[in-house]
Amino acid sequence: MEIIYSAFEKSYHIHKIKERLKQDEYMMIDRLNQYHRLNSFDLLPDFGYRLVTQIKKEDIVYPDSSYSLYSIFVQSEVYENKITEGRIECVNTFHWSKFNRYYLMAINDNNHKVKYLSGAFFLDIIADDFQLKQSQVELENYLKIRLFNYQLTSLKFKKETRKHIVYTAYSKEVNQNCVIVIHKNNFDAIEISCIN
Repeated sequence: MEIIYSAFEKSYHIHKIKERLKQDEYMMIDRLNQYHRLNSFDLLPDFGYRLVTQIKKEDIVYPDSSYSLYSIFVQSEVYENKITEGRIECVNTFHWSKFNRYYLMAINDNNHKVKYLSGAFFLDIIADDFQLKQSQVELENYLKIRLFNYQLTSLKFKKETRKHIVYTAYSKEVNQNCVIVIHKNNFDAIEISCIN
């Protein structure tokens, strides 16, 4: 599990820094200096501290059978230090979303190559791993993997147009119905909107 945690942690913190910088670029410098100082622990934990996560091997089938899938669950930003038995909870000044709680990664069992499949980090392009144009079942499996962070249920085909394929589903993460739009010219470009 150490290889999974290490790969997850790096991508998680890099993505968090990117989002924080994106947020800060829209703020005026005076306001940034006065109210929004960069807290280094907020972005990268001190030595010995690790984000508290739950890692679980999933029974989800991936087209390349040399990969095993693992889910990572982050309840909140709590860091523990196993050496000092310290515990710190970060209260972030930027938005913490429910979509930041579930992550899905694939680890190649032979060479330990990592694929980032779902969650709030930089995702790998994976559509080519699937036979998406030949099989609706394959497309639905792809959506369940790519949108794992939404914790979808009741995935249903709605319609197909010349440029898009549309599905509906229910997100257990936000307790709302969602509309999923897949672009036929780029299956990795998925739009999802949740509606009341």
